[in-house]
Amino acid sequence: MDVKYLTKSLFKLAVECPRKLYYARHSDLYANKNSDNEFLKSLAEGGLQLGELAKLMYPGGQEVKSLGYEAQLDKTAELLNLDKVSIFEGAVLFGDLFARVDLLNKVGNTVELVEVKAKSFRSSDPNPFCNASGGIDPKMLPYLRDIAFQRYVFSKAHPDLKVQAFLLLTDKDKNSSVEGLNKLFKVIYKNDKPEIVVDKAATLQNIGEPILSKVNVDTLVDRLLNETLAIGGDSGTIANLAPRWAQQLLNDEKPGMNIGVGCANCEFRASGDLNGKRNGFEECWSEAFELKREDFANGTVLDVWNFKGKQKLIDSKTYLFEKIEKEHLNYKESESGITTSQRQYMQVKGEWPGGGPFYFDRTLFASKMEGWTYPLHFIDFETAAVAIPFLKNQTPFSNVAFQFSVHSIQQDGSVVHSAEHLDANSTQSPNYGFVRELRKAVGEVGTVFMWSQHENSTLNQILRELETESNAFSDLQELRTFIQSLTRRKVGKEQIVGNRAMVDMCKLAEKTFFHPLTCGSCSIKQVLPAVLRSSEYLRQKYSNPIYGASGGISSRNFENKVWWVLDGEHPKNPYKQLDPVFSGYSDEELSDLESSGEMAIAEGGAATAAYTMLLQDSLPAEERRKIESALKQYCELDTLAMVMIFESWREWSRKNTVSF
Repeated sequence: MDVKYLTKSLFKLAVECPRKLYYARHSDLYANKNSDNEFLKSLAEGGLQLGELAKLMYPGGQEVKSLGYEAQLDKTAELLNLDKVSIFEGAVLFGDLFARVDLLNKVGNTVELVEVKAKSFRSSDPNPFCNASGGIDPKMLPYLRDIAFQRYVFSKAHPDLKVQAFLLLTDKDKNSSVEGLNKLFKVIYKNDKPEIVVDKAATLQNIGEPILSKVNVDTLVDRLLNETLAIGGDSGTIANLAPRWAQQLLNDEKPGMNIGVGCANCEFRASGDLNGKRNGFEECWSEAFELKREDFANGTVLDVWNFKGKQKLIDSKTYLFEKIEKEHLNYKESESGITTSQRQYMQVKGEWPGGGPFYFDRTLFASKMEGWTYPLHFIDFETAAVAIPFLKNQTPFSNVAFQFSVHSIQQDGSVVHSAEHLDANSTQSPNYGFVRELRKAVGEVGTVFMWSQHENSTLNQILRELETESNAFSDLQELRTFIQSLTRRKVGKEQIVGNRAMVDMCKLAEKTFFHPLTCGSCSIKQVLPAVLRSSEYLRQKYSNPIYGASGGISSRNFENKVWWVLDGEHPKNPYKQLDPVFSGYSDEELSDLESSGEMAIAEGGAATAAYTMLLQDSLPAEERRKIESALKQYCELDTLAMVMIFESWREWSRKNTVSF
């Protein structure tokens, strides 16, 4: 990595942990799990498209496209000599601190420094970036520190100019006033990678009323520039720390480490095949706690599932699984299934009641099953929250439900892929049609299963839309009643439970099933490989090409598929048998994109990115077919995975004695 200056992206790393600067500088030596998916992250969030939309709000603006630091600085300085100018990607340097600014809007002696972010807020909120106690919202803190760094560098580089700091964000109090706004910012493929192309029709007049609002954040920036930070064993203001980090970077020194629970999400805490590169996280912890490489094999406190006391244990020098005891976890047992602390203790000690390779509470599962009604329906949704709306009157980041899959099990145990739905039509919201098709798919009888709360949240969000719907259509009340029957929701302080309220298999897994392969997690992508390895029933059934075969299990996207396939000594994860959604991106890269359960393709792909691309008229037909096919396969596998997990649990619950 050719490094001359501390850029704003490197500053962001340093604020998280200064040691990251060294690892980033030596990207040829250290594995970085975020290195290959930044575009898809930005595409999913709408960041690149928003950047282009922002430029249209400043007609006549000039973009600094020069290559190299010096050329960029020279061009920016030349433009700043003008009395009135808007500069995109302007460059500014003070000492060894360098920043490219999204927008510099100069009028006379005053410069607006504007950072465009794919983050929503409400302009009606009097304090949109602060919490109830007046502190800065932790979710907004990285963005505000980013612009604080930029304002500091600019004000020092140009002391003769008055600089003001702004964030330009999507405003959820604003609706798009035009149809097809998103389509003006086309996603195309170039050299197997997607990029943004702005339509020639995209003008200030054609984008309608702006959905972006500019907010002055000088007061918060002042606060951040004046506060003392304690980071990596050092302390000082941004003005003190940034030059030190720049010098350490230039001298190829190893800065201090910010050891704590934040290490859990470090991009240099890579796993799997590192291709000969080093694990920066392990180097940090080895240095800080005098650990050896083999000490990490069984897990650290950071790996304990759903545990809120990690920092306390780190502070008490309890770093490894082997040192964690029941009292650290506030251990409790219950007669109604596995408690959170029991699951944590099973994970760290590798021990559970009855011994054996895993634990399953077949009695509790059997009692739950008694309350279920056939046919059993297993459902999975894919939704998207698009920054720039496609439709008129739609707000930024409105949640749209565009895809589902349903598998059903009959009383006799037969399985069928009973329904699927994918709506990539950009002329109207898919939400109401989505519910209509789902109602057809699961009918009025039978128990419906989901994995985690995403499906419940999505249906409740559509219910709120229906309850405020101004247009009376023939099945309006039927759709409301259908959603109410399937969901749990709060009305005031009252919890309303529908007569067919969906069963959450994730919660069921938390209460009844623990397998060491899952590392305590109840994610479907962790539970599925575990049950495949442990269930003889699944091995016998799915090692044959019955899926999508005549006389076997019907499928809409597979033919004669074998799901139980040996990969070495163990069955291969079915998700790894699928082609990636995007050309040029592996399943592992897509899996690293997980930012919320509501963006999941196989619990970690880019559903929003895929949906955005599908709604672009310019997408080549073959690429559209590939993406649609991949989406359908992933969604179908999600509901088949639920079926497989249910089948394994059902078979274990039927046995009088089971050696778990």
